[in-house]
Amino acid sequence: MNILGLGGAVGHDPATAIFVDGELIAAVEEERFIRDKHAKGKAGHEATKFCLKQAGLKPEDIDIVAYPYAPISLSRPDRWHYAKRYWYAPDRALTAIFNGNRRFKRNEKQALAMLNDLGFDMTKTKFQPVEHHLAHASSAYHLSGFKEKTAVLGIDGKGEYATTFFGYAENGKIHKIKEFYDPDSLGGVYGALTEFLGFDMLDGE
Repeated sequence: MNILGLGGAVGHDPATAIFVDGELIAAVEEERFIRDKHAKGKAGHEATKFCLKQAGLKPEDIDIVAYPYAPISLSRPDRWHYAKRYWYAPDRALTAIFNGNRRFKRNEKQALAMLNDLGFDMTKTKFQPVEHHLAHASSAYHLSGFKEKTAVLGIDGKGEYATTFFGYAENGKIHKIKEFYDPDSLGGVYGALTEFLGFDMLDGE
């Protein structure tokens, strides 16, 4: 099975990787080609073309495109927590409840446009959204070499709504135990403090 993974779903550091039958063949960030640090707001056009070439594959050879951002159901606590904590900003609270996947839809549209430009037929290739923190956890665990039961901790500014991920991995699978949600973000605090100290957020820290 040929899997193409896209990164940079939150507007910075777009990247691409290709796995063939579970083996990593190529992985690279877009900034290496366009010479724009972090490539903010860009899609991974050049990175994807490079990975396909390195793997000797064409767009029609890809079975699955994995994307590190997923829609969050209203039946889950994520969006309700966000709305409750932003009670003082009704526009944000109501948007989380009634249009809570708007960022996913925007990001998905950008990714699909890039894939179409590169010749992918997305009616034949599966587009698989992956929750942002699960993608982070996977990139750490599945390349770690750990075989035994392993604790997994992810701390980020923000994914869809989650900011911190607690879980464990065993036999190649990652299991979620608990998450914290925006605006409760250790990553956000870290970014704010380092920016206050003079570093650029999402760069110098």
